[in-house]
Amino acid sequence: MMPSIAAITFGIIGLVVVAIAAEVYLKRNRRTSLSSMKPKSSDVRHHATEEHSMTALVAKNDRLEKENTKRK
Repeated sequence: MMPSIAAITFGIIGLVVVAIAAEVYLKRNRRTSLSSMKPKSSDVRHHATEEHSMTALVAKNDRLEKENTKRK
């Protein structure tokens, strides 16, 4: 007995919904919001004048960029 087109369509839609729910469940609490990473304005002024601090900030930015590209 052949399944109907409606049954196949509902099955595919159901699988997509389950896949989306599984992905959301597995990726929960992994993202860091930009507002939580925002430094104090006094820290920004202080870091901008120090060469080694700028190097550290660039290294941190590169590390975060690498992590974010892995997640996609």
